[in-house]
Amino acid sequence: MFGACGCVNMKSIFFISFFIVGSFSVNSFASHVDEDRSSSLRKLNNINIIAPASGKVNKATIQSMLKKFGSLGFEIDMPKDLLKETLFCSNTDEYRANHLIKSLKDEQQKIIWALRGGYGSMRIISKLYDLEKPSKEKIFIGYSDITVLHLFLSQKWGWYTIHGSVAKEITEKLDPKNLEILLGLIKTEGYEVKIPIDFQLNKIKFSNLKGKLSGGNLAIIQNSIGTKWELESKDKIIFLEDINEEGYKVDRMLEHLKQSGVLKGAKAIIFGDFLEKEGANSTVNDALIRFANSVDIPVFKTKYFGHGYHNYPLVYNASANILTKDGGLLLTYDMKKS
Repeated sequence: MFGACGCVNMKSIFFISFFIVGSFSVNSFASHVDEDRSSSLRKLNNINIIAPASGKVNKATIQSMLKKFGSLGFEIDMPKDLLKETLFCSNTDEYRANHLIKSLKDEQQKIIWALRGGYGSMRIISKLYDLEKPSKEKIFIGYSDITVLHLFLSQKWGWYTIHGSVAKEITEKLDPKNLEILLGLIKTEGYEVKIPIDFQLNKIKFSNLKGKLSGGNLAIIQNSIGTKWELESKDKIIFLEDINEEGYKVDRMLEHLKQSGVLKGAKAIIFGDFLEKEGANSTVNDALIRFANSVDIPVFKTKYFGHGYHNYPLVYNASANILTKDGGLLLTYDMKKS
């Protein structure tokens, strides 16, 4: 996984609001929260944009993003000094950590949405170790390098965070369902999401396969080994994706996960998209198949999450099922808190 840094000059803090339009058939993120919080979360319209990793986003993209959020009825809080040119990242470690902590503590903000991934979240994660868990759970969205924060928030605080499109992607020419499902999780009553699985990579038999969801970017999962935010796999369905990694590197990372024992106790593994550089002579699928045949749990492949055209949301700690339906495979999950 690779990320760059950059800066954008913005004139002020952005606040945009319009009427919410349309309706969504996917079911609700809000249904898992405690009763005393559910009514306020059903009225979500306030997003705090954070940049805990890289920051290279051009001004036109940001303006387009803000306009899109506004058309959907959201108020956006994005500090004018959010992006500042530094080595590798969107801003200094101190700034990024302080802004993240402020966002987590801010009781007026209901949604925290990462601007982009890239690199840098692991440089600020230690600032959260001694932080008291906020009284109100936030809806936290992002993927790729943001896996660092997902693992901490879902494992240490028990939050149900969303592995989904970063904020800058909402205007890009990607599958419209990426955003539709995200908005459904945020806004709509109910709890169920269904994601097709393309095929099983090994021949391990299974039935009634259930587990809570966790995982994220493969390189970040490997980086988590030995840290306080190391992936906890017991009784989990682990999802993994990555971008711009050659086959032998993917093989090496997966072998490290296996030998380290970090995958011990997992119920199943689902590989998403492993998007490669155009024209690359791919051996990634070979690496995935080799790994699948070396473990004793079911391993699956789907194109419906990752850095590609499809990036359907997956929710950490959500109870999930992998089942056979109409001759195909399906991942379903709900938001009922156990």
